[in-house]
Amino acid sequence: MKESGGDFMILVLIAALLFSAPAFSGCENVKRIETGTASPCSGWIVSDNQMQKFAQTDDKLKLEEQISQVNKQLLSLSAAEVEFYKNRSKAQSKELEKAETKRFLSTAGAFVLGVLLTGVAAKAAIESAK
Repeated sequence: MKESGGDFMILVLIAALLFSAPAFSGCENVKRIETGTASPCSGWIVSDNQMQKFAQTDDKLKLEEQISQVNKQLLSLSAAEVEFYKNRSKAQSKELEKAETKRFLSTAGAFVLGVLLTGVAAKAAIESAK
């Protein structure tokens, strides 16, 4: 039997009322009474089938709350992991920039040294040719 969303919400509310703190002083939340027995307090009469549905709904609600909590933890871990990789990426980017600058300076230094050595060698060749 398929229930509409409104019926489901009513069932959840009734189940919450049944399983919540006692609304009537001295009365238990759920107590089975036999036919013909006087009720110790005001309340609703619920059939066994409906009570089982309430219990199932309550169990499902507890399970869904646990699943929701696990999902929140997973999202939190996922956000922490994303932040870790962001920081790692920034650090590697800085290291890459430093390495590129170092490589440029070493290449420029080697070029200048090569020019100086070529100049010295050319001057030495010119002097020895005289």
